[in-house]
Amino acid sequence: DANATQRDTVRQLVKEGRLEWTGGGWTQHDEACSRIEDQVDNLCLGHLWLKSVVEYDSSPWSAVRTAWQPDPFGHSSTAAYLFKQSGFDFYGFGRGETEGDPINQQTAALWHAMKSFPDTGQDDRYTMLTHEQRTGYWNPYRSNHANLLDKNAEAVADDLILLSNDLAATAHPAVSNVIIMFGDDHRWEDAQAVYDGLDGAIAAINRRTPTTGVRAHYSTPSRYAKSLNAEQIEFPSRPAEWDMLPLIGDEMGAPWSGFFTSRPGFKSLVRASSSLWRSAQQLHALTQDSEQWMSQFAELLPLWKAMGLAVAHDALPGDGFAIVSNDFTNRLKDGMERAANVASAAGEKLSGCGQGMTPCTNATGELCDGIKRSLTDGKPSLLSVYNPQMSHRDEFIELLVPSTVAKAGLTVAVADSRTHLQCQLTGSHMVEGAMLLTFKASLLPLGMHHFVIEPTTTADTASCEQVQATPLSGERIVLGGGAMALVFNSSGALQAITARNGSTAIDATARVLSYQTAEKTENSWDFSTNGKGG
Repeated sequence: DANATQRDTVRQLVKEGRLEWTGGGWTQHDEACSRIEDQVDNLCLGHLWLKSVVEYDSSPWSAVRTAWQPDPFGHSSTAAYLFKQSGFDFYGFGRGETEGDPINQQTAALWHAMKSFPDTGQDDRYTMLTHEQRTGYWNPYRSNHANLLDKNAEAVADDLILLSNDLAATAHPAVSNVIIMFGDDHRWEDAQAVYDGLDGAIAAINRRTPTTGVRAHYSTPSRYAKSLNAEQIEFPSRPAEWDMLPLIGDEMGAPWSGFFTSRPGFKSLVRASSSLWRSAQQLHALTQDSEQWMSQFAELLPLWKAMGLAVAHDALPGDGFAIVSNDFTNRLKDGMERAANVASAAGEKLSGCGQGMTPCTNATGELCDGIKRSLTDGKPSLLSVYNPQMSHRDEFIELLVPSTVAKAGLTVAVADSRTHLQCQLTGSHMVEGAMLLTFKASLLPLGMHHFVIEPTTTADTASCEQVQATPLSGERIVLGGGAMALVFNSSGALQAITARNGSTAIDATARVLSYQTAEKTENSWDFSTNGKGG
């Protein structure tokens, strides 16, 4: 929304080194619920904007070199690894407090983000220099907000000197430089007045330097990282297994874990959007259509931007206001529709199937129009499946078909270009008038694969097996894989969470919490152990 003069001013400030970006992603991404490929796309989109619009290449730094993640609800080694591989040399964060974690008292630490990489004990290509802002991202700004507006410089100076001395005294190893984040996303409207007040507070601090030994100045994460390195301190190492999740402490005594399950519908939409975005951009690139390249890229951009918003730390976890979540949902759906059309056009060109491909972005949640129309009319339907990964995959393909195909001795069969495939039909409890078709397919890397779904009779040896659901029985029902299992009673109530070998069992209960959004009722699971919320 900035006008041409404002944009020129920003570019000039960047060129002079007076305005610096940190992180540089489209948003400050969530680190608990997002996938690494979405974190990469978020970072790429933001840096592309900085390069093309802000002309950040002309800055003294030429590129963003530091990550600053003050507000996500815990931090993952995945993000540390991503930032390091992106060329960053410093990663600052604000919510690293986990129970019994010595990082809380460390000035900074070398985080070895991946177990497979060697721990040399020195800063190298596999480690990231990290720092936790132990005051939180909101203090001491929030507690000093009124004094700043009232230009009560001496009171602000008293507080900041006291805090600086405390941070220096409790930090390990000892350093001469400490950094205090000074901002608050709930109190940002008075920026000009706040800066005037902070100018006065800094001057008041520096007038006392001869007696306090504390000197203050404006800084940035990159300048702080430079000052730490200049002190030539031997930083402690942080092993890969020390993910700062789950988040414990901070404002709450119990672990923060609700963001893993809140607004599951939105989380599911983000996953679907991510898969479609990745497939659509690859198909767009593979067509090498020079005539429509830019116009089709313009149709992909809305989904890329919407994904950047959706993986933000106050969006994907489900803690944001409903009006914001609904806005992001609408942006994702609009972007998905545009990207699906690009993917369909690319698929038609690459496969040589001609016109008529219709996108199906939620094959297990709703009947796809083309398949529904063809099978209802008793005609075969062509299903095209694209594998966006660089590896061979043997996958179970699932999609809904109209339940009319399985009436009065009728069913369907599935074939690829060589043979009929084993398949089965089961009832769908999600969509009325539909059945779930499942078959196994071998998908080549970056390959477009075609399958014919054709109506047939149950007497056909190639027809899909029809499987009827049967109720579960027994006093204990155990579900799980890997290291953990959930134990339910015969009525479906959760009884315990156990280790797979049965050596450890935690009494547990579960309940579903529901709340209304603009379009539908959303649910989230609330787990409790020993009577305490989880």
